[in-house]
Amino acid sequence: MKLFSSRVPTAVRDVRTDERRLAWGLTTADLPLVATDTWLYVEQERLPWTQIEKISWVPSVLIVVEV
Repeated sequence: MKLFSSRVPTAVRDVRTDERRLAWGLTTADLPLVATDTWLYVEQERLPWTQIEKISWVPSVLIVVEV
């Protein structure tokens, strides 16, 4: 996952949301991940934070565990 790029990639800008983006990144397959207050978007699929049990970060790997 690439973090802290100075320019927002087109794939991230194309994720449709009316909410403020709090964080974003790209997977190694260049799929966009976008975090908002209420959702975690993986490409155009969205996961509510209430269905996510745990997220952990080990440098270069983001692990998402759903309930």
